[in-house]
Amino acid sequence: MNRLSHSLLVLALSGCDDAPPAGNPRTLWIAPDGSETQVKLVDTEPAPF
Repeated sequence: MNRLSHSLLVLALSGCDDAPPAGNPRTLWIAPDGSETQVKLVDTEPAPF
């Protein structure tokens, strides 16, 4: 029974969102980087092109 409770605890905590506010962005977007063959990752959604 103890193993089952640990498994349930791990499953419950895996869905928690407790990332620090200054940590990584929630979503990264691929955006053009000066030419049509180069891209970069940005933290805001780029304008459609």
